[in-house]
Amino acid sequence: VCMAKGHTHSVQSVSVSGVTMVTGSSDRTIRVWDLNENKETQRACFPDPVKKVVYSQEESVVYALTSQSLKAWDIRTDPETCRSAALAEFPSALLYPANSKFIYFSTGISVRSWNVAQWSAVSMDYRTFFRIAAILGNEENR
Repeated sequence: VCMAKGHTHSVQSVSVSGVTMVTGSSDRTIRVWDLNENKETQRACFPDPVKKVVYSQEESVVYALTSQSLKAWDIRTDPETCRSAALAEFPSALLYPANSKFIYFSTGISVRSWNVAQWSAVSMDYRTFFRIAAILGNEENR
């Protein structure tokens, strides 16, 4: 059993791929961990609490939702260079299917699509009558 210590507030989200673990926290940081060495290897600080993280090992990119934005950080680069898009509503769930061109995230009772390559919103907007807590799926059943 390994314990990753370092966040100063509660961890809100964890994503693991291979020997890399990524955590997002209320302390406004994303931390990257090497599971073989059981140590933090990188850290990015943001102005808002981090709600959800998804790590794509193929791209070396962490996709994250803060309380006010969608972010993409290539962990091979400085965290200051991460892409960011402001969101009008507070997000609550995040899905990035493997080998997908899209990220899906919920804001209240809607699920939004985001084109990763173009870094822009897609016109698809799925609405429900209930608050969305999680999104599950893959590119085939999009």
